[in-house]
Amino acid sequence: MPEVEYRCRTSRAGRGEVLWRALGDKLEFAGADGAVHKAVPYKKIHRIRLAVVPGKGRAKRFLMELNGASTRRLVPGITFETSERIDETASDFFPLVRQVVAGVKAANPRAEVREGEHPTLYWLMFAFNLLLFAGLTSLVFALPVLPDNPELSAILKSVLIVFSAAVMLTWAIESRPRTVRRWRDIDRLLSARTD
Repeated sequence: MPEVEYRCRTSRAGRGEVLWRALGDKLEFAGADGAVHKAVPYKKIHRIRLAVVPGKGRAKRFLMELNGASTRRLVPGITFETSERIDETASDFFPLVRQVVAGVKAANPRAEVREGEHPTLYWLMFAFNLLLFAGLTSLVFALPVLPDNPELSAILKSVLIVFSAAVMLTWAIESRPRTVRRWRDIDRLLSARTD
């Protein structure tokens, strides 16, 4: 496998770039000083999680999380080019993801590739959002009806409830934890984030 490198600046303060290097058998992490701080062999990785999560200064950012028996490493798909400008689609990030997934699958065929939130966190957030939606719906129904135009009141209340339900449903579908089984699913996931 060819070597793939991904450089990113992970803070606005500009403390220098960090380097992620996907080699044939491991992923290396080098700090701003250029020294390799950590090397994670692919055979020790049991699960890879690919997700879009809230990020520093942005509503969304792509990340890759690697988990092993004693390893948890997050690779963010965002780089702070300057203190004001953020590049969310770093061109070297997605080739790194593909290389790491291929390396892990070759070294550890039983490794799992997942997409979305952590299952426990997802269900807690789902329950919270459901309660929030129920409370909003109750509040909307409790709002007074316009005395001159009850039809308009009903339409406005319905639009608010349908819009809220659509937002919740979109989040629930996009964030649900699921196993990625085929390469085309990984390509679909990555290409959806580069549009």
